[in-house]
Amino acid sequence: TNRIKRRRTFLSDQKNKGAATCDVITVGDIMIMWQTASSKGDHHKTKELSGRVGMLIVNEEGNTISPTSFKQIVLVIDGTWTHEQISRMQRAGFDRIYYVDEIDTMKTELGL
Repeated sequence: TNRIKRRRTFLSDQKNKGAATCDVITVGDIMIMWQTASSKGDHHKTKELSGRVGMLIVNEEGNTISPTSFKQIVLVIDGTWTHEQISRMQRAGFDRIYYVDEIDTMKTELGL
């Protein structure tokens, strides 16, 4: 298990050093992000997370863009999210999304 507080994304490589980084935990070939949002901020956070996962699933090496080595990118959420927002984040690239109270289920399903 490894926590990376400022993991670089595809956009980080295109911009300056600190741009578009994410706080993640990696366990083998699984990357885990987390986000809390209230009903006042969930729409903005949905858009932000949808963009960030897109930047996490690709790498740039030289002039080649390729998929990341992570087999699954997981999101742990807390707060008030609608079914449509969760579906949108899944379509954007999150392989699995769990609520905080589903951590035990997540660990079992992912073999952690």
